[in-house]
Amino acid sequence: MVGNAFKKLRRDLAFRYGRRLRQFNYWLLARLAMTMIWLLRLLPVDSALNFADRAARRIGPWVGRHNVAIANLRKAYPEKSDKEIQAIASDMWGNMARLAAEYIFLDALFVHGTTQLLNDVVERWVREDPGQWMWFHKRWEISGPRGKHKRARNRGEAA
Repeated sequence: MVGNAFKKLRRDLAFRYGRRLRQFNYWLLARLAMTMIWLLRLLPVDSALNFADRAARRIGPWVGRHNVAIANLRKAYPEKSDKEIQAIASDMWGNMARLAAEYIFLDALFVHGTTQLLNDVVERWVREDPGQWMWFHKRWEISGPRGKHKRARNRGEAA
């Protein structure tokens, strides 16, 4: 009887405060991420990327997704030893952290000259081969340069 009362109380508290606790957890993680971004922004680019890499290699194995990555690596590479699989997973964490940290410095990478160069390249693509631009713009539609294959096939059929 007493055990059922505690179960009911625990269920009621979880129902009443569970959503607020989840929201607080999300808020806390967002604040932590914004603080990390702010701290990385204070460092030079190379130092920030190296720090993010080292931190992720140390924190990554404590995350629950690490076990999923290890299991998938064991299935993908049954011939590799546990030490090699751990090294691959560690490299994965470092690579993801470096990629995430690079986004912080994108504005420094795309200065006016680089943006102008990119605009010139895109304009040339659109002028020379609009189909290639469509393929580039819609990556999920892998059709290559439109029209070129069709013209070549028609010429081949007519010959």
